[in-house]
Amino acid sequence: MNNKVMQKISGSTQYIAGAMMIPIIVLVVCGFLMGFASPFVNFILEPGTASYAIALSFTKIASMIIKNLALWFVLGISFGLAKKNKGYAALAGAFMLMSVNTVINVLATLDGYTPDTITVDNLVNNMGFLADEAAIFSKLFTNVLGIFTYDMSIFGALICGGVAGYLMNKLGDIKLPNAFAFFAGPKFVILLVPVAALVVGTGLYYFWPMANNAILGLAEFIGSTGLFGTFVYGMVDRALLPFGLHHLVTLPLRYTEIGGTMVIDGIKYFGTNNIANALIGSADATSYLIRDFTSGRLALNLGAWPGAALAMYMTAKKENRKKVLALLIPALFTATFVGVTEPMEFTLLFASPLLYYFVHVPMAGLAFMLTELTKVSIQGFAVVFM
Repeated sequence: MNNKVMQKISGSTQYIAGAMMIPIIVLVVCGFLMGFASPFVNFILEPGTASYAIALSFTKIASMIIKNLALWFVLGISFGLAKKNKGYAALAGAFMLMSVNTVINVLATLDGYTPDTITVDNLVNNMGFLADEAAIFSKLFTNVLGIFTYDMSIFGALICGGVAGYLMNKLGDIKLPNAFAFFAGPKFVILLVPVAALVVGTGLYYFWPMANNAILGLAEFIGSTGLFGTFVYGMVDRALLPFGLHHLVTLPLRYTEIGGTMVIDGIKYFGTNNIANALIGSADATSYLIRDFTSGRLALNLGAWPGAALAMYMTAKKENRKKVLALLIPALFTATFVGVTEPMEFTLLFASPLLYYFVHVPMAGLAFMLTELTKVSIQGFAVVFM
């Protein structure tokens, strides 16, 4: 009985992991474009030439990929999870994502939150927010495919893709009376999307601020617990990255009192990013900020990821090594030279989730803690930014 349960769990895990691997191809393309074009844009070519325009276009395409991760993931996951009518499932997933965000937009607007009202100045002056609260609350929102909504990164895409794939598997072959035959089968799922989106969007509208507050509480714990907090930050940062939620912990540390305060040239600065920039610009500063929550990334990007890539290549079957190498080279180049680690992160995650969470995540926490313990302070987290 236990073996059957384990086999079922293993099969489900592999099925979901297989679906998650589909959008990774877009990240591989992103890695290849950035790895190839960034050196030409930053160091080699002169602006104004045709070759510079081509290289810049490639880097902009790569940036576009990163900025629209929710779209690629909802398409890939809904397509991958559907056992039939995959094209319709992908369409339903994209429709679901935009519909859910539209529902959130409507509810936010009814509560008085629009792009104009969620500015920090308006929140403080007209809506009773404290400065730190306003800075955090304003980061709760963004634009997704032109829709003003919550900034949930790929978390919302995972839910929408999962719902679309589930509905297609359950109702994709439904039969209807002749009068409604046009809406039978996969078209019926498309017809259901607005109803499902109303339920999911309403739930997320009320759930997401609570999730955001919980993560903010974690950021406060990290900011107040020294080296142990830095270790926790490194772990949480990598653990949440696959869901696109790591920035929710990072932003309060970088831009509010949670990340610390320092008086520089008579001005009080809040947050690690503001403090670090003020120190760089101060003629009287004699040191850099040590607890900046970024130096550990350089150890990962220049040390851990090359080692991980070599290990994946060496453990691959010999007949598959060329394919593995084609996947790893652009991903590794992007991590070490540009600082974009998503292609490497997702490759490791879907190759071995246990290795990602039980080895990579703790080692990331250790890297962040050791750089702070040894008083390493580096501005940037890739070769290009050093």
